[in-house]
Amino acid sequence: ENDGGNSVVVDGYKAASLLLDQYPADFALLTRHAVPFQFNSAGTALEARARLITLDDRGAVTEVCFNNRSISTFDLPAEVMPDFYRAYRRFAEILQRPELEVTFKAGPGDLFIVDNQRVLHGRKTVGGSGRRHLQGCYADKDSLLSTLRVLERELI
Repeated sequence: ENDGGNSVVVDGYKAASLLLDQYPADFALLTRHAVPFQFNSAGTALEARARLITLDDRGAVTEVCFNNRSISTFDLPAEVMPDFYRAYRRFAEILQRPELEVTFKAGPGDLFIVDNQRVLHGRKTVGGSGRRHLQGCYADKDSLLSTLRVLERELI
């Protein structure tokens, strides 16, 4: 059996709210500038540009994109870079605050559904000699929300 390997989740919207409250200039930088993300493997070549924090037209957070594995080299103007790195580090520090973490151990057959645009998720160190298998499944949010609206309509 594996030692450790607990799953960890953090509410990215809460972390973004704390950044806004404590460091509004940093929040503004992360909502203004998009950076490159990429992930490559034998069967995958993913590339995107995204803001770390995305806002809607009313200023509400709609997405948090923070992934150490796939973020690429920042390609921002030189005059922006020092402040952007500061903002990036501050946001990372907030995301790692223990009081924002929810930790749990998934067992065989457990299902974990997460909003990838809001919830950041990872794992603690896995030790021992056991094996771990995680099967990913992805669904787009628009289709899910459409289904929920149709079901609500039918219940009314």
